[in-house]
Amino acid sequence: MLNLCFFLVPVFLYLGIAVQSVGVYLFALVIPLALTFQRARFKSIPFLPFGLFLLGLHAVFPVSSLIAKMWAKPGMSIEYAYAWPAKITKLFESRLSSSFLVCGLVLISVGIWNAKRKNSTLSRQKYSLRPLESYWKGLIFSTFAFGCYFVFQHFIGFDFRSPGFVLKEEHQMAGGRFRIFGFYGHPLTLASVALAYFAYLWSLLWHQMEAKKTLPKETTSADVVSLISKFPVNPILLGTAAALQFAFVIMSGGRVAALLASLLFIAIPVASIGTSKPRLLGFVLVGGGMFAALLVNGTGLLQRIAESVKLFSGQSADNRITFWKVHWQMFLDAPWFGQGSLWLDRGLRTAYYDALGYGALPEKFEAHNIFLEILASAGAVGMMIVCALTLVLALYLHKLLRGVLWGDFQRRALFFAFVANLLHGFTQNTFFDSTLTYIYLGMLLTTLLHVTEVES
Repeated sequence: MLNLCFFLVPVFLYLGIAVQSVGVYLFALVIPLALTFQRARFKSIPFLPFGLFLLGLHAVFPVSSLIAKMWAKPGMSIEYAYAWPAKITKLFESRLSSSFLVCGLVLISVGIWNAKRKNSTLSRQKYSLRPLESYWKGLIFSTFAFGCYFVFQHFIGFDFRSPGFVLKEEHQMAGGRFRIFGFYGHPLTLASVALAYFAYLWSLLWHQMEAKKTLPKETTSADVVSLISKFPVNPILLGTAAALQFAFVIMSGGRVAALLASLLFIAIPVASIGTSKPRLLGFVLVGGGMFAALLVNGTGLLQRIAESVKLFSGQSADNRITFWKVHWQMFLDAPWFGQGSLWLDRGLRTAYYDALGYGALPEKFEAHNIFLEILASAGAVGMMIVCALTLVLALYLHKLLRGVLWGDFQRRALFFAFVANLLHGFTQNTFFDSTLTYIYLGMLLTTLLHVTEVES
């Protein structure tokens, strides 16, 4: 039952935001907690620190909004005119997804309750539970299953939510191909998800090839062969799934995401095997380069990349440079604690666009840069807190996975996925997109149970 839950987590994460939340809360949180709370190992799961990390990240933005309200400049303050109960609930709104708040509170509550329980009430029966392995298999299955729909949408333009079940012409690229949405709200959301999954799967594949580096020095060659043979996912399926995720990035029309995927296509093999296997490395890089070139040219992404040159010359319809200028000015006006994300969404953002001479701009959007968005919303103090909490969480997870079966694989895969989305965040609202945060919460919750249920 539990293995099936973790298999279903990535399947649900490919669907819309409402279904994603059900998948994470039900199959990665509620059911696993309900079915494992009587086990002896349950007591060793670090629910409390992870809950505090998630809650801390979420709280940075509502706290900065309260400070910004108290220190608001005359003429730039937005009245807080919500009725009850929104008057209270809106105070807890954050730039990050509310899933951070929900999961954080649940994990903290379980952690406190767990610490008070007596060991004598726990069962020491052995169970065959493989959360991480089940998650990997579910991810590969969903890649193939939903990939059929993505390819169909790319060539035909079918979309069950659009009028006439066909995507609008504005989503067409050169050559008549369509930018794929999947079941998400925007092609760039799918680009962020596919970029994360590509880096994740590509890292798993190459780290499996160089499995000897993950073992102690005294390990024999027979042990290496044994470990590779026991890897729960077939390397051919793993490589094919990674290639499909790469194709999804290209078909989404995400230019920066495509560039990052191409760089990771080279960087991950080099980081894994270096130059110890030059023929294999050369074959993969040349073959992969040809595959990428065909995709870029065949999907129409090449023309979109050419248009990117106009972005910095001021001739492009893409207004990202304007977004960055406006949000940089927001930061300069409130450098320590920011303008407050609640007030930006209540009209302060629009007021800044108007005050800086961009009132005629039809799209007065967020920064499309997660770093500028944090600085504008929470200031330098908020940025330092977010960076510190993220670093502590990463170090804690690194320590937790040390010595656990497949722990080094998961650690490296998460690292490459996170770095990919972090870099993508220079031009996109990656980690402020609830869809992507659910992806990482699913991975995190699966990892938490894996490190305590699997023997080292």
